[in-house]
Amino acid sequence: MCGITGVVSINPIDRAAVEKITLTLAHRGPDAQAVYLTPEQTVALGHRRLSIIDLRDAANQPMHSPTGRYTLVFNGEIYNYEILKKELQARGTVFKTTSDTEVLLAAYEAWGKEALNRLEGMFALAIYDHHNRSLFLARDRVGKKPLYYYQSQNLFVFASEPKAILAYPACKPKINTQALLNFLQLGYIPEPLTAWQNIHKLPAACWGVVTEPGKIQINSYWSINGQVNYDVEEDEIAVTNRLSELLSNAVKKRLRSDVPLGALLSGGTDSSVVCALANEHLKGKLKTFNIAFTDAQFNESKYAERVARVLGTDHHTFSLTAPEAVGYMHKYLGHFDEPFADTSAIPTLMVSEKTRQQVTVALTGDGGDELFLGYGSYRWAERIATWQWAGKAMAPLLSKMPRAFSKAGQMLQANSPQEIFTIEQGFFTNTEMQKLSIASYSPFQFLHPANSKAPAERQALFDFNYYLPDDLLVKVDRASMYYGLECRCPLLDHEVAAYAFALPMQYKMRGRVQKYLLKKLLERYLPHELVHRPKWGFGVPLESWLRTDLAYLIEEYLNSEIVNRYALVHAKEVDKLVTRFNTGESGLYHRIWVLIALHFWLTQHAR
Repeated sequence: MCGITGVVSINPIDRAAVEKITLTLAHRGPDAQAVYLTPEQTVALGHRRLSIIDLRDAANQPMHSPTGRYTLVFNGEIYNYEILKKELQARGTVFKTTSDTEVLLAAYEAWGKEALNRLEGMFALAIYDHHNRSLFLARDRVGKKPLYYYQSQNLFVFASEPKAILAYPACKPKINTQALLNFLQLGYIPEPLTAWQNIHKLPAACWGVVTEPGKIQINSYWSINGQVNYDVEEDEIAVTNRLSELLSNAVKKRLRSDVPLGALLSGGTDSSVVCALANEHLKGKLKTFNIAFTDAQFNESKYAERVARVLGTDHHTFSLTAPEAVGYMHKYLGHFDEPFADTSAIPTLMVSEKTRQQVTVALTGDGGDELFLGYGSYRWAERIATWQWAGKAMAPLLSKMPRAFSKAGQMLQANSPQEIFTIEQGFFTNTEMQKLSIASYSPFQFLHPANSKAPAERQALFDFNYYLPDDLLVKVDRASMYYGLECRCPLLDHEVAAYAFALPMQYKMRGRVQKYLLKKLLERYLPHELVHRPKWGFGVPLESWLRTDLAYLIEEYLNSEIVNRYALVHAKEVDKLVTRFNTGESGLYHRIWVLIALHFWLTQHAR
């Protein structure tokens, strides 16, 4: 894991400026920094290293190919690098290190952009071709590793995080008002947008080529939508065995490390499966880590501890109190660079900090809900499709009733996966945004795959393509890399993901059981009562905190002076919402929170 930066300019590049922006990513790579500048001083590449594979200086970056044609900076891990290395050696390639970086560079020199289809891993990379004077950029299939870029007529700057781009003196970013308003509906800003008009995200599973500073040509090389089919054997035992084989291989590949490795264990289905499979491959005890909340309603640690005892892991639990959460709050709001509403980033920051004190690499259970239909929104998608006209007729009446019924009324009027997501999360609906926004508001136009999948699976595709890469994986990347901890997600292996989306519906939702097949696999390792229990999720007691320890944030960032200063939303509408919340109305706290996150960000970035 690392942090990468780069500049392409028609004007001479100041090495000191590149050194400076690369230094802003020191948290991502605490072990080494280096910058390469071409003789013409028109292209620069920067790298901060977190040493995981081959800890020697010889494996540092930027790395040059033996021919001198290519120079590489890369963030991430290539899990099948040893297999690729053997194939390249058979072609005559000689290697000087045991790193995956050198293999990646040789793979590109041998196969060009087609090398992307051979890679198994998480990555964001940049390769400069000295012969063609072009810069090649790419991200992994799922979007685990980030890559942002700024472009103007004379300048192109890229980095692992926006903070590095913002630190480059010649970058003049402009606020993207529509993207900020999209945030109020989603809790994140969807790719390729960012909070700035001239800063973009390179989308997941895409590559791009820069031949001159102001132009980038972007193409996709993989899509989960293209993997979806039903060509899967129907026998349940055979299907469970195949999933076990795929997932076991995915876990095994992610155990390769030259530094200490552990796993995050919440006690839920996903992390428990990952830890159970990791245990089978490791010789010693697996170190596992968990967060305990003092609020019992959100404290899942007792389950994590029971799972750890059954699996025999070396388990560590860390407690998070409300006052401690306040200490992490400003760190979370500021570090993510863009408005970001997922408050589970707070415990993720804490568990990353504590975990990093013992290991450098941690396995996680991210991806299980999207692949095996674990969220409540998937049941709603099925209900809406089933009730259809009857539900539409009932919706206006239900909307006027107490909270539980009014949410159902809103859901029954939802017409897209995005609307279902927004209502399930408790953010602002299209109707509410028309009242709230001062500027004319246009919802983000999501691309919904045209296929015959069930409504729940279409909802899962939406989450996989947007919510996962733009929220969940951003949270894990920023929080873990803040402390130099590398997180690996076996469930998001692209072969596992493709297999899961190819499974018939009955293997994911059966009766009242969600994530059916994953739980069948877990039954091989844990007793029934630990497998089949209510879903908790990795949330925080946000509503309670906003009424107590974090109430000051409402006063500080949602007062009329602040809201009017930035003039994105109507202060009167915000005041009404705050009054309703302060008088005890439930179900409003996520809307309060996205407004706080937005205005906190504006105070830091809007001038």
